[in-house]
Amino acid sequence: MKKSIILSVIVLFLIHPKLFAQQNNSIQVNGGLMSTTDSDKGILGTVQYNYKINNSFSIYSYSGILYWNNNNITYDDGAVYKGGAAFNNFQNTYTEDSHKLIPFYAGAKYFFNNSSVFRPFVNIEIGFAYLVFNSYDLNQINNPDGTVTFEPVNKTERNNIFFGAGVGIGASHDIGDNLELLLEFRFNTLKNSSYDWLSSGRTLRAFQFGFAYKI
Repeated sequence: MKKSIILSVIVLFLIHPKLFAQQNNSIQVNGGLMSTTDSDKGILGTVQYNYKINNSFSIYSYSGILYWNNNNITYDDGAVYKGGAAFNNFQNTYTEDSHKLIPFYAGAKYFFNNSSVFRPFVNIEIGFAYLVFNSYDLNQINNPDGTVTFEPVNKTERNNIFFGAGVGIGASHDIGDNLELLLEFRFNTLKNSSYDWLSSGRTLRAFQFGFAYKI
């Protein structure tokens, strides 16, 4: 059942431009930076189709890839001063790395002011996302000085399918008759049977810029 739903969404995503193609719609290419609640910074690249309903409202669909590396876990290694007093000496390790996320999303965008040079907008979106990553167990090492180290071991490649939802805010600016610059901040969260909404490591923040060419 889940596979048939996902296949239907992907097919709709692919045929969407052909169904709605008309003048002043646009193809948009995006790039930017992203991170999750506990990860290293990552990068993103997406291609988006925008269907203009009127001057204030449009709908869109997009896909692409987002990449980030480690999810960071902080722990106290148990270090003490020479005098014997304990103190917090935090170290970092990780249980996942090499994340590659492929989204299939559709959304709606509303523009607040159509007369200004920069047109602010908000958007809301839903879809599915496919995530591939490496997971690790943590091996505790007791060091001779009394501290502990947690070392990632037993690498396993995993993949998950998520239902996703998100919101965004940004602004657009026409830089020619057929070309538009867009700056945007997006907040997305992913859910499946193992992760709930707003879970650490599956909640994404992204700042992106894009160029939309009107067709």
